[in-house]
Amino acid sequence: MALETESQHFEAIRADLVRTHAGQFVLIKADSVDGVFTTFAEAFEAGVRRHGLEPFMVRQITAEDAPILLPALNAGLIFGS
Repeated sequence: MALETESQHFEAIRADLVRTHAGQFVLIKADSVDGVFTTFAEAFEAGVRRHGLEPFMVRQITAEDAPILLPALNAGLIFGS
């Protein structure tokens, strides 16, 4: 799975991040937090500057993941694999 290490690290520290930075965006590379930012764009730009084409993860800090809604998929207008 892509970004598995980053995802596992996020889950391990999610509760602490929610207490201190709820609603903001965290930049994670491997098992290290590279910063917390106000907007997705700020976090993404920092990730590109620091890591270039190497994979990194930007996630919004929330207690639970919001479901991804794709009305076109549900209506049968597009198909998932």
